[in-house]
Amino acid sequence: MTEAGAEFDPLQRILMLVPHDPDLDPRVGSSIELCRSIARTEVIASTWATQRPAKEYDGVVSVERVDASTNASDRARRAAALGNRLDLRLSTQEYKQHEGRPPDGMKARVRHHLGGVFRFAAAWSAYSMLISTLLRRASVVGVRPRVIIAHDIYALIPAAILKQRWGCALLYDAHEYFPASDLLAPPWQMRVIRRLERHFIRKADRVVTVSPPLAAQLQRDYGVQNVIVVPNTEPVARVLSEIRPHDPADQVRFLLQGQAAPGRGFERLLDLWRELDDPRAVLQIRAPDWEYPRVLRERYQDLADRGRCEWLDPVVEDRLVEAAAAAEIGVIPYVGPNMNHLFACPNKLAQYMCAGLAVFSNNLPYVGSVIARFDCGLTYDADDSKTFLRAARRLIDEPDLRRRLRENALAAAGVEYNWEQTSEPYRAAISELFG
Repeated sequence: MTEAGAEFDPLQRILMLVPHDPDLDPRVGSSIELCRSIARTEVIASTWATQRPAKEYDGVVSVERVDASTNASDRARRAAALGNRLDLRLSTQEYKQHEGRPPDGMKARVRHHLGGVFRFAAAWSAYSMLISTLLRRASVVGVRPRVIIAHDIYALIPAAILKQRWGCALLYDAHEYFPASDLLAPPWQMRVIRRLERHFIRKADRVVTVSPPLAAQLQRDYGVQNVIVVPNTEPVARVLSEIRPHDPADQVRFLLQGQAAPGRGFERLLDLWRELDDPRAVLQIRAPDWEYPRVLRERYQDLADRGRCEWLDPVVEDRLVEAAAAAEIGVIPYVGPNMNHLFACPNKLAQYMCAGLAVFSNNLPYVGSVIARFDCGLTYDADDSKTFLRAARRLIDEPDLRRRLRENALAAAGVEYNWEQTSEPYRAAISELFG
């Protein structure tokens, strides 16, 4: 039954292809809920080993997690095995350590560039398993869909093949600018991905993405028209009813939550935090644990020793808003020149707003426009420490300003900047494809 109480036509189906576990990305979960109100929806996700159920079905939406390690084609698995051996045999350690910049010395530079080639080959041999798994499983669905929704390029490729085979409509949801998705990618790698995405994106009937600057970039690079903008926002049910009081009152908590990776601005933020040197300000970082955040903890141990920085345990995605409410200010430190940072609509922006946090961000085009539109935070220039220190001190010294920005953020999330409001163009695009 639909939300309006009418029965769905059993032959009017949506097929959604996802190249990872759907629970890993809130945008995927929100789009599934959107499809639920339009037609019966079958979600096929290519994953690696997972503790989540292999199949779930509630009468309207089915979700199937297909293990790529056992369901990809033999050719894809052989390619992945070879790619893995090549990546291990010619180590790319220098490449990773220098964050994509050539190291000094001829021998090191040769290893660096060769390592980049092998690293790219290894990565795409693994991606080929995800692509193969989606294509093989989707090819044998019981009812052919009227509309396929592909999340990201690894789902777009099999979706485009299936569209040609079945004659159905295709909507591509581009979560980011894929030529720049690898922060260590050299220019030649970006050109390869750009050509690949250009070929397949033109087969889509509708293209959706997360911000106006990214939509404009896709239109310039690929010649597609009328890219639909649907920002990453949270369901209105996750918006807190009021901003939370904080104790102790003389401490101002800044929160940064999300994946920590080289090139994302974490180091620049921590360097600026050292310059701030105000005992009232505490930077809390909540990030999944892996090698890079461990390096950061060691490098900036002095901040932790002085009580200026705290590393928090990660929480599951659907608890991020509630967990964020323990702070007052949410930080977005992304830096250029990576286009995915400049054009970003990070999930943390909406999560901070839903939790009633003032937003403190490097001056990114889209994030800055949201902050200005709703008067819900302050921006700084990551290349100019004076702007950072000036804005941070205002947030620390002016409690009335903090409260006003926080109230504005929470109000915007409750009334306008939530998934129910921002996803209407997405819903309209799917409905149009049904005809």
